[in-house]
Amino acid sequence: FELSRRIQVASLGEQIRITSPSDAAAYFGPKLRDLTKETFLVAFLNNAKIVMGYKKISSGGATATVVDTAEVLNEANSILLVHNHPSGNTAESKADRQLTRRIAEVGKLLGIPVDDHIIIAGDSYTSFRAKGLLN
Repeated sequence: FELSRRIQVASLGEQIRITSPSDAAAYFGPKLRDLTKETFLVAFLNNAKIVMGYKKISSGGATATVVDTAEVLNEANSILLVHNHPSGNTAESKADRQLTRRIAEVGKLLGIPVDDHIIIAGDSYTSFRAKGLLN
């Protein structure tokens, strides 16, 4: 599994540029898909959509995790929200939608847009932007 993860991440190149949900899933999927607890990450992107870093904001139980909105917004031109669903279900929950909306609203006020929110579930993923859940 580790070899597969390294090959998948290496295919993106040294500078990780995330311009689509599939790019985000390719980079973060190997980091999240086999976890047994729900984990929430925030990726910090520059203007060229290159990952400047990422931070684990929280880790919870098998079905939920608590996220502090203030901790999500940091030094970035835009952010990408990523978390996993250990259940294997890619569907976003009501709590996922509410959290995304709250972070996006605060981000707009601070001039830090949310590029997307990706849910990793095994080898599958869901993109809030692709589903029209992010404006």
